[in-house]
Amino acid sequence: MTAFEVWIATLGAAFLSGFVPVVNIEAYIVGAAALVPEAPALVVVGSMMMQSVTRIDWSNYAESMPCFLVIVGIPLTYSIADGLALGFI
Repeated sequence: MTAFEVWIATLGAAFLSGFVPVVNIEAYIVGAAALVPEAPALVVVGSMMMQSVTRIDWSNYAESMPCFLVIVGIPLTYSIADGLALGFI
Protein backbone atom coordinates (compact mmCIF):
# COMPACT_ATOMS: atom_id res chain seq x y z
CA MET A 1 0.00 0.00 0.00
CA THR A 2 2.87 2.39 0.76
CA ALA A 3 4.39 1.87 -2.68
CA PHE A 4 1.06 2.73 -4.28
CA GLU A 5 0.77 5.95 -2.24
CA VAL A 6 4.32 6.95 -3.18
CA TRP A 7 3.51 6.25 -6.84
CA ILE A 8 0.42 8.47 -6.65
CA ALA A 9 2.40 11.24 -4.91
CA THR A 10 5.14 11.00 -7.54
CA LEU A 11 2.62 11.32 -10.35
CA GLY A 12 1.06 14.32 -8.63
CA ALA A 13 4.45 15.95 -8.09
CA ALA A 14 5.44 15.31 -11.70
CA PHE A 15 2.21 16.93 -12.89
CA LEU A 16 2.46 19.94 -10.56
CA SER A 17 6.20 20.54 -11.03
CA GLY A 18 5.55 22.55 -14.18
CA PHE A 19 3.60 25.11 -12.17
CA VAL A 20 6.37 25.76 -9.65
CA PRO A 21 9.38 27.69 -10.94
CA VAL A 22 12.68 26.16 -9.89
CA VAL A 23 14.72 29.36 -10.22
CA ASN A 24 13.36 32.78 -9.43
CA ILE A 25 14.35 34.60 -12.63
CA GLU A 26 13.12 37.98 -11.38
CA ALA A 27 15.64 37.98 -8.52
CA TYR A 28 18.49 37.49 -10.96
CA ILE A 29 17.23 40.12 -13.39
CA VAL A 30 16.41 42.78 -10.81
CA GLY A 31 19.14 41.73 -8.40
CA ALA A 32 16.92 42.13 -5.36
CA ALA A 33 17.02 39.47 -2.67
CA ALA A 34 13.55 40.57 -1.52
CA LEU A 35 12.01 38.80 -4.50
CA VAL A 36 13.15 35.38 -3.29
CA PRO A 37 10.03 33.70 -1.86
CA GLU A 38 12.00 31.27 0.32
CA ALA A 39 13.61 34.01 2.43
CA PRO A 40 10.98 34.16 5.23
CA ALA A 41 11.08 30.40 5.68
CA LEU A 42 14.88 30.45 5.85
CA VAL A 43 14.80 33.16 8.52
CA VAL A 44 12.40 31.09 10.63
CA VAL A 45 14.51 27.94 10.24
CA GLY A 46 17.68 29.86 11.12
CA SER A 47 16.12 31.31 14.26
CA MET A 48 14.93 27.85 15.31
CA MET A 49 18.46 26.50 14.78
CA MET A 50 19.94 29.25 16.94
CA GLN A 51 17.90 28.10 19.96
CA SER A 52 20.39 25.27 20.50
CA VAL A 53 23.27 27.77 20.86
CA THR A 54 22.26 28.33 24.49
CA ARG A 55 23.22 24.72 25.31
CA ILE A 56 26.83 25.12 24.12
CA ASP A 57 29.42 25.14 26.92
CA TRP A 58 31.23 28.34 25.90
CA SER A 59 33.86 27.95 28.63
CA ASN A 60 35.11 24.72 27.01
CA TYR A 61 37.12 25.90 24.01
CA ALA A 62 37.39 22.41 22.51
CA GLU A 63 33.61 22.41 22.16
CA SER A 64 32.86 26.06 21.56
CA MET A 65 35.44 26.95 18.89
CA PRO A 66 34.14 24.51 16.24
CA CYS A 67 30.59 25.64 17.00
CA PHE A 68 31.60 29.27 16.64
CA LEU A 69 33.40 28.60 13.35
CA VAL A 70 30.34 26.84 11.92
CA ILE A 71 27.95 29.56 13.09
CA VAL A 72 30.12 32.32 11.61
CA GLY A 73 31.39 30.37 8.60
CA ILE A 74 28.04 29.48 7.04
CA PRO A 75 26.80 33.05 6.48
CA LEU A 76 30.22 34.46 5.60
CA THR A 77 30.97 31.84 2.94
CA TYR A 78 27.37 31.59 1.66
CA SER A 79 27.78 27.82 1.81
CA ILE A 80 26.60 25.32 4.40
CA ALA A 81 29.26 22.82 3.29
CA ASP A 82 32.10 25.34 3.64
CA GLY A 83 30.85 26.49 7.05
CA LEU A 84 30.69 22.91 8.30
CA ALA A 85 34.14 22.26 6.87
CA LEU A 86 35.52 25.16 8.93
CA GLY A 87 34.08 23.57 12.05
CA PHE A 88 35.46 20.13 11.21
CA ILE A 89 38.94 21.47 10.41
